[in-house]
Amino acid sequence: MKSRSTLIVLNIFSVIIQTSFLLELFGTKLNPNLVATVVFSMLLVGDTASAYLSAFVGGLLLDIVSGGVIGLGAFLFTLFVWLYSHLHSFYLRNMFVSLFFATLYFYIFRLVTAQTLVFDGWIFAGSFLTAVMGQLLSLVFRSKSAYEKITY
Repeated sequence: MKSRSTLIVLNIFSVIIQTSFLLELFGTKLNPNLVATVVFSMLLVGDTASAYLSAFVGGLLLDIVSGGVIGLGAFLFTLFVWLYSHLHSFYLRNMFVSLFFATLYFYIFRLVTAQTLVFDGWIFAGSFLTAVMGQLLSLVFRSKSAYEKITY
């Protein structure tokens, strides 16, 4: 990302869209987490610093809006960035393994924030949708950075 302010605005819009529009469109169980999508796409692009900032700011904003424990989402997203960045060089080089890891982590995130430990296929599908959207958004960020390298 070019600037921190752009990333913060992207997180604000992600939280607003996730908690208003997508909640009505997908329901509570299948609702994709757009903050996780932004964080995962930053990791796939290789911008770890932006992923940490997005994880912390987006997690705090999501905690404030959702009425959950303040800081829990920021901690879990930051932990995801740390785990992914340390495991990436050894285990997560394959796209499918990376997608499975992100889906599993986002599913655990949903269970922890909902304070339930019951398996639900719809929540798992929503976590998979979040990871796939992160993959697609990373392609957009990669093409945008390639375009900026050519034009500037």
